[in-house]
Amino acid sequence: MSISARENTARNIITRKTAGVSLTAQQISIKLLYRKRKKLGGHFVDGRINYKHMKIYLILVFVIIISISNGVIAQKISCQELFRIVTENYDSKNTATCYGSSMLVKANYYRLEGMGFVVAYIKSSDYDFKGKPYIFCGISTQRWNTFKNNGMLGSWGESFHEYIRDFTCDCY
Repeated sequence: MSISARENTARNIITRKTAGVSLTAQQISIKLLYRKRKKLGGHFVDGRINYKHMKIYLILVFVIIISISNGVIAQKISCQELFRIVTENYDSKNTATCYGSSMLVKANYYRLEGMGFVVAYIKSSDYDFKGKPYIFCGISTQRWNTFKNNGMLGSWGESFHEYIRDFTCDCY
């Protein structure tokens, strides 16, 4: 039996069951689609989705997205907040004043809870005597001492690029 013959048979059955009340073609199509969905468990049928399940899928996706984004954001800290925490709560501090440097005014090494941080004050021009502070994380004491020794004996800028610059903090 072809598809159109099946539809005609179904229309006749539905018309008979409604006790003489004639149904429109759209109402018949809806009833046929409902029967197909019911047979297949109500999931995906003819490219359509059961709206009860769709709500559950959307809520699940929404919860997953919120959970992921909260986890990522919760681990981030602003660079200003990190700077404030390190410079106010450090366990020890060591300063290198970068005389003769065209790049650095000074650099401070802080130890806080076993971790090393460097705050480098970078010049914006030759006439900048304060510099803008930038914070770097994960600097070992040995790396700091090597930076200081190479800066005093050679170039502060080259020493900074070799030993400090690649240790940027994961902050925003």
